Amino acid sequence: MMATVASHAPLAICSWLVPMEARSASTACRRRFSVSANCITTLWHTQKQSLDVTEWLAWFLDMLHGAVDQAQHTLDAVLAKTLFWQRVSAASLAPLNERQAKLVNRLLDGFGGKLTSSKWAVIAKCSPDTALRDITDLLARGLLRKSDKGGRSTSYELNDASR
Repeated sequence: MMATVASHAPLAICSWLVPMEARSASTACRRRFSVSANCITTLWHTQKQSLDVTEWLAWFLDMLHGAVDQAQHTLDAVLAKTLFWQRVSAASLAPLNERQAKLVNRLLDGFGGKLTSSKWAVIAKCSPDTALRDITDLLARGLLRKSDKGGRSTSYELNDASR
């Protein structure tokens, strides 16, 4: 079966197939279009010659599949974060302070590297003693745990049981 297309600009086709509500899909679509000059060239040749857009359509559907996968990954991360905070609010007698919430969110978003008390103090813009009190409180609540990897400085990570 041969697929055909009217003479539309590639970005117009992309925006027509992907609604604006699916922001991560449309963003991925635009990003991959800007990178893939070959696909645009293929579509241009298709419009000017054979009108067989099968090759372009296969590329586009692959790109759309990747965008949907990325949107699903983003949604899963948001859902996991929401469930985490619901469990924290249900289990805690006192809410986390602003510094603790900020750093726990950083950890939930995938903090790169090791989180030490000195990094905590810098990120939260507080004294090292305050950072250590915040960490100790989160350790007592079971939200943080000391990392298995020892070393020069103790590092902390989210407790898997609290996720």
